[in-house]
Amino acid sequence: LVTVIIPVYNMEAYLPRCIQSIRTQSYDHLEIILVEDGSSDGSLALCRRFAEDDPRIQVLSNSGKGVSAARNTGLQAAHGAYVFMADSDDYVASHAILDLYAAIQETGADLAIGDFQKGRDAAYEFPPATKKRAQISAQEALRRSYGEDHDRLRYIVPWCKLYKRGLFEQIWYPDGKIFEDIYTTHKLLARCSSIVVV
Repeated sequence: LVTVIIPVYNMEAYLPRCIQSIRTQSYDHLEIILVEDGSSDGSLALCRRFAEDDPRIQVLSNSGKGVSAARNTGLQAAHGAYVFMADSDDYVASHAILDLYAAIQETGADLAIGDFQKGRDAAYEFPPATKKRAQISAQEALRRSYGEDHDRLRYIVPWCKLYKRGLFEQIWYPDGKIFEDIYTTHKLLARCSSIVVV
């Protein structure tokens, strides 16, 4: 089981695309946790509507506590052996979770790191799935987190990764901080025996 955690706050315009991209993953053994953080738009109603249509989805309320608390709430509720995170304005290639899961299974890594494309293009065409992979150490991943902008970001952000759930034991996102990933991801990377980059 893979638990997908999505913090939700005032993202009514993007949320349907995000959730649908998770619901239609080629790897479908998913638990999808939407953590609604007190939105003032129609985000909560959308979350509930999706949960009515898909039994894999649960909606948790985290009213006004912020993105760190939302991620932590999702982690506390997670049942999956693996965790995938998405932000509610993201959308995910249909093969993403399967590719990351397969990479972990084939290499025995603790963490799989994918890639991302920044932009606002609603019609973005994802590239086809790839078998190109590199297995690296925690130390190499930490070194890369100080590299060039795009490549550096993929090692820092919470999304575009599939984590073994146990990596988060005793590690939480800090409440009340912006850029919460900067406080957290390096701790998760340092815990890994090996990491596979897709």
